[in-house]
Amino acid sequence: MDKNEDDARQRTIQKLRQGMVWYSHEELAQLVTTAGTHGTEVISHWLRERRIFCVPGQIVLYPQFQFDAKHLPHPIIKDVLACFTAKEAWAIAAWFFFPNGWIARVQEGAEVAVPPMQILDNTEELLNAARKERDGTHFA
Repeated sequence: MDKNEDDARQRTIQKLRQGMVWYSHEELAQLVTTAGTHGTEVISHWLRERRIFCVPGQIVLYPQFQFDAKHLPHPIIKDVLACFTAKEAWAIAAWFFFPNGWIARVQEGAEVAVPPMQILDNTEELLNAARKERDGTHFA
């Protein structure tokens, strides 16, 4: 990776860190600990099953959008991650965060691209966009 590419990557990571809500590993572990299971075990299980993803750094971070109100993984995350087996974690986070031309909503009379993380309840539309990304189809 050349310097310009690395600089652009770092700017994108900074936008993601500032624009998304994150859990640290410790925070998430506390939220998912139950009477019988420590949260770290639960998180490890979810990661092995690719039900969630995390991004590396000085501390491991988990995007909050991938969890429901009870702090369980949204089922669609596993399906999307299955499409992105070759993508690195920051690229996956960016895919969910930035507006996607395959996912549009009408706002003030105009069709506007929206971020995938805003439509987790629309399974088919989200999976269609993930498949288009996986297949390298960039025309929306």
